[in-house]
Amino acid sequence: MKIEDWKRYKDELTVKVREAIEKFAIEYPSEEICYFALDSDPSYGYVLTCFNTTDSNCQFVKSSRSRNNEYVQRLFEEKDYETTMYTQIKSYSIPTFCNNPGDFKYQGYTQIDFPEWQEYTESSEYAEPDEFEDDYLYRNLAKIMWQVLHELAIGQYLRHLNCASPCFVGFGFHDDEMIVVDALNLT
Repeated sequence: MKIEDWKRYKDELTVKVREAIEKFAIEYPSEEICYFALDSDPSYGYVLTCFNTTDSNCQFVKSSRSRNNEYVQRLFEEKDYETTMYTQIKSYSIPTFCNNPGDFKYQGYTQIDFPEWQEYTESSEYAEPDEFEDDYLYRNLAKIMWQVLHELAIGQYLRHLNCASPCFVGFGFHDDEMIVVDALNLT
């Protein structure tokens, strides 16, 4: 994989993400979006477009609140956790919003395929990163996903959506922490 390939991937990703936003805006014009994200597992050669709604986000927070508070209440009754109570309570803090595309209302709304990424990871050319180096696919894909989302946000392309205030824009790699690129509609 060469530098020119990543330019082509960025261009293709930009087009496909714009198409997904336009399609979603037409299909669900009244859905209030509080988070738009890209989720990827580059070793399997895909990027998912993901949309979360304000209602779905509120339901996530409510269910987390119930589950986490019940768990902490049970901890108070168990002697085993007395010495780690602060850590336990901190671990079960109620989230303020859903930051996991797997829990979004429209997780995987569209899938954008890049089969050559999977082929590359399965080839003999694929090198494991050094100790202080990011994986080749992850570092290059992180760069282009950030650029695509940033350009869409500053270019106001997401105005096609019914965006909440605020509306987060971010990306991540499947089962890893999300990176928030921008927050829109901050009043």
